[in-house]
Amino acid sequence: PALRVETGSDLEDLAPAVDAALYRIAQEGITNAVRHGRNVTAIYVNVNDLGERVELLIHDDGEETYSQVNPDPGFGIIGMEERAKLLGGWCTAGPAQEGGWTVRTIIPKAGASR
Repeated sequence: PALRVETGSDLEDLAPAVDAALYRIAQEGITNAVRHGRNVTAIYVNVNDLGERVELLIHDDGEETYSQVNPDPGFGIIGMEERAKLLGGWCTAGPAQEGGWTVRTIIPKAGASR
């Protein structure tokens, strides 16, 4: 599938751990779309500056499949959720209303508050 990546701004002020987590979550989301998506022709990755936080959106245009609606999230989705949570953020993954699959992650740019 075609991969389209967009960033809303420079995002140079991310903590290194946040930068690495976003990269790994994007990597897992793209891998899941390629491996598990059905008839996926495009994967969209958007990174948006939300002020104190950063948002990562990954969406594919595939068809909904049984594996996408299976209540067992698998280790990849659990790993994405855990990466975000360790840094004070959150991550969700699931079928999108308009079709396909969406991963949405929001993490504070500085990481978790200590």
